[in-house]
Amino acid sequence: MKHNKNDDRLKIALVYSGINGEYQGKIASGVVNKAKRLGYDVAIFSPYSNTTNYTAHDYGEENIYELINYDFFDVVIILPCTMTCEENTLHVIDCAKKAGTPVIIIDGEYPGCNNIQIKLKGIGDIVEHLINTHNIADFMFMGAFRHELENDRFVEFSNTLDRYGIDFDEDKLLFGNYSDVDAAFAIKNYISSGKKLPEAIVCANDTMAIGVINELRSEGIYVPDDIIVTGFDGIRLAHANNPSLTTVTLPYYACGEKAVEVARDISIRPSNAVMNYEIKNKVTISQSCGCFEKDLADDNNLIRNLYNSLDRHTFYSKRLIRMSEKMTGVDTLDDTFDAIKEYIEDIYVDRFYICIPEKFESCIAKENRLNRTREFKHTGYPERMLKRVAREFKEYKEPEYFDSKLMIPAMHEPSDKSRVFFFTPIHFQDRNFGYICMSCDDYVGSDSLFNIWRMNLSIAIENSRIREELSKQTEKLEKLYVEDSLTGIYNRRGLHNWAVEIFSKAVDSQREVMIFVADLDDLKPINDKFGHKQGDNAIIQVSRALQKASTSGEICARFGGDEFEVVAYDYSVEKADAFVKRFNDALDDYNQRSGMPYKVSASCGYYVSRVSEDDDFDSLIFAADKEMYKNKSDKKARKKQRMY
Repeated sequence: MKHNKNDDRLKIALVYSGINGEYQGKIASGVVNKAKRLGYDVAIFSPYSNTTNYTAHDYGEENIYELINYDFFDVVIILPCTMTCEENTLHVIDCAKKAGTPVIIIDGEYPGCNNIQIKLKGIGDIVEHLINTHNIADFMFMGAFRHELENDRFVEFSNTLDRYGIDFDEDKLLFGNYSDVDAAFAIKNYISSGKKLPEAIVCANDTMAIGVINELRSEGIYVPDDIIVTGFDGIRLAHANNPSLTTVTLPYYACGEKAVEVARDISIRPSNAVMNYEIKNKVTISQSCGCFEKDLADDNNLIRNLYNSLDRHTFYSKRLIRMSEKMTGVDTLDDTFDAIKEYIEDIYVDRFYICIPEKFESCIAKENRLNRTREFKHTGYPERMLKRVAREFKEYKEPEYFDSKLMIPAMHEPSDKSRVFFFTPIHFQDRNFGYICMSCDDYVGSDSLFNIWRMNLSIAIENSRIREELSKQTEKLEKLYVEDSLTGIYNRRGLHNWAVEIFSKAVDSQREVMIFVADLDDLKPINDKFGHKQGDNAIIQVSRALQKASTSGEICARFGGDEFEVVAYDYSVEKADAFVKRFNDALDDYNQRSGMPYKVSASCGYYVSRVSEDDDFDSLIFAADKEMYKNKSDKKARKKQRMY
């Protein structure tokens, strides 16, 4: 199925975890935007959370990786740093290699793969800037953990000071655990100790730098007027902070673009030729070192964007509450999928699909549920899927079945434009209900509230599934309550329930009812001579004969042992005689065909009467019993005569 190498339209699979992270968002945006410019197709496969803690929920999230049809794609791009369970990364790489599909790794290094690496360098460039531009000679370093002192950031910091002949006081080495709160606590303790603050604090990430700046401000110490603080990573808050951070901006977006360029190169070079690439970081000089004054318009634009974002989140949150309330009250799966359509309108994409298994229960893990071991396992998806909900360009389409290897049929339709589709699972714990697929004209994963939307849907499906399952089990229990387990016809309780209704109807309409009683002949001799299994067979054949004789809504029951009863509405003596004949004919037909060494027969009798509210059901059965015993007695007398 892999596309023609002479075709310029490459098909790229982008695989990662945690779709609402800033890191993932920047790289994915780079991939998507570059692919669109080059006219390539992209399919993104991602669970919402960063797996795995080896919980049932994680297995449900990771299952989306099993949907990837590696034969369809020309290249697979993986973000291993987001997939905290390395088994997932290795599994995807292994599947791609088996299909002969090249793999590109972003921000990592795996044998046999094309690797695009981000070296965590740039701290040295910041230190040089502070020395050469600001004449700083007194530094503090805010690291993450003591055991990380050998990492690139601190080593580069130390080596740069050594090159300039600047001594570093180890009392000015603090640790903030990559946290703004912990970094603030560390600098607060340092100030409380009475030690003199340095001229500049170099932080190993932006989050800690922001925590330090906030704590210094609370102590009446201002950046950059009193002290310089720098960061590392280039997160969104680095620019939004006041003051904006001088930092090292990591080239995540550029990595995404580079991956698409590498994908293009792969298509024209030998499949076994793999390359390693390195993307350089960029030092961003800003307010926190005093070199840059932010334009007031920047703050105004930031405030305006924040208010717009807040308004969208507020509106969306209200809709999510309404969605949760409505979906909680839905009883059936069909109603769930119909109700969700009202809230798909809130997701602004051209195409939106909810895909479930052709046989819904086939995708649900029935074994090893709530497995909390480190064993790697996914349930996968069945061969056939159903587009249960399909919305294309604001119109809903009829449900449609398709082969799961297609992933979504729209990816295979002719198009003169680049297409981007996003796949994420819908599940409850490790019950895999299917997946959501949507077009991705803008990067979808940036809105964290979509995860709540998705989980609302998953919980609604699970609740509906439970209700339907309970309904089925209730029906089974009710059936067991009124049904004879051996014959499948009603038991005494079931017959009584129907008799009450038939009697009431007969009283109101002044119509006659029939009570028919049958007793299997010679059950004990059959049991004694041929075994209880054959005795059960004789009982079953009587019940079947009664059912064949019932052509006018008669209610048949096994009253216990070898006794049977029938209640019928609007009956006459003539209809009762015809019923008896059909019953006996059915037994005769069985005996002729059975080849058994015994014959199945039954003595029977009936009573037909118009009933009133004063009539007692048991008294009518007694009257029919008398006729049955008379029939049984006549049979015995005839048998005795034949013996003599």
